[in-house]
Amino acid sequence: MDLKQLLKDIRERDYKIPEGVDAELLVQEMLCEIGSIDSELRDDLIYFTFYQWIQRNALSPETKRNMLYTSLDDNHLFRGLGSSCEDTVFTRSFSVLISPLILECNFSRPFLTEEDIRHVFNQMCRYFRGESDLRGYVEHKGWAHAVAHTSDAFETLVKCQGITKDDHLAIMDLILEKAQVNTHYYVDGEDERMAEVINTIIQRNLLGDDPIVAWVQKATKFKTIGKYPEDSIVRGNVRNLLRSVYFNTMRLNKDSKIPEAIVHALGPI
Repeated sequence: MDLKQLLKDIRERDYKIPEGVDAELLVQEMLCEIGSIDSELRDDLIYFTFYQWIQRNALSPETKRNMLYTSLDDNHLFRGLGSSCEDTVFTRSFSVLISPLILECNFSRPFLTEEDIRHVFNQMCRYFRGESDLRGYVEHKGWAHAVAHTSDAFETLVKCQGITKDDHLAIMDLILEKAQVNTHYYVDGEDERMAEVINTIIQRNLLGDDPIVAWVQKATKFKTIGKYPEDSIVRGNVRNLLRSVYFNTMRLNKDSKIPEAIVHALGPI
């Protein structure tokens, strides 16, 4: 039986792992196909089955830890890194999604060490810095969404024990770096997903308002080249990110200095 049919059968059985199936080997086989250009296999079967198993605590801590480390290796998170408009982006972007699943599970049932979490942080930062395929939805192949998926991973990471103020600042700079691009206009909700990272950092309150205000001011210092559409794209990306941060901040804490700083920053943009 091929993997796709096996996973359909598992779905029919309410995601119960069949008797006689080695869960560890099945997880590794699924990870080998996590970047399939078959969106049903990739999204609906592999990713959603992982989600169900982790939510239901169906996998052993050892299997989950092995799964995490495999997803962060050179054959997954870094496969084809630096290329654009190639299918390897699906392997990278869906490997990214393993980390938030497992980190969320670790909040309620801890099994990861601080060293494990530091490894996730380092690998995710290195990956995001090097990712140049910024596509959202790819016709006939489904969601690539590397920026949105990495934002989801960062949003979970910033809530982890052992992640420091300096780590928060590093993640904020990476988010800004991806927002200040002039080659791709984000139209698939990436600004909202990036803003969720910033707003989670604000809620954690390890930094206070001043570094966030400084980050807002830094956001306006994007490079322009005097050319259309590049200058319009970078302005739009930064503007949309700051607007998304603004509305969430107003909802959560109207009395902070951040909303006023964003309104001031949006003026020249």
